[in-house]
Amino acid sequence: MHLFLVRHGEAVEAQADPGRPLSENGKAEASRIARFIGGQFQMYLGEMVHSPKTRAAQTARILADHLAFTGRVVEAPGLLPMDDPGIWMDRLPDLEVDTMLVGHLPHLSRLASTLLGWNSEADLVRFDTATVVCLEGGPGNWVLKWMVSPSALKGGP
Repeated sequence: MHLFLVRHGEAVEAQADPGRPLSENGKAEASRIARFIGGQFQMYLGEMVHSPKTRAAQTARILADHLAFTGRVVEAPGLLPMDDPGIWMDRLPDLEVDTMLVGHLPHLSRLASTLLGWNSEADLVRFDTATVVCLEGGPGNWVLKWMVSPSALKGGP
């Protein structure tokens, strides 16, 4: 099984819009990363899940569009910045399909660290905006398969 952890693209500042939707750069980041991963990796996503925040929902929609994903794109609890990674640790055994989670820091970093058997506060997996991390395995046995961020792609952010 594959689990894809994605940080939302760059958002506008709260002073400009308290809802913090994606900035134009954030939309471009999400599009660029989606085109890259869609062209470089075989992905058989069964579900795409995002946090309730606008910037995560927008990032998920951009990814779904560029990846020609026709499955469910749904909002779910447990993906907010300060949510306990244990929420998804408890849900993962019930997943039956490759799943993409689109969320925020520090939650994603804490979740990735916990899944990989590290201390959740260690912040060992760094998520720039629009970074995608692919984990492979299953509960209790996850490994980092690949990780890519827009800044690593030719042309940079």
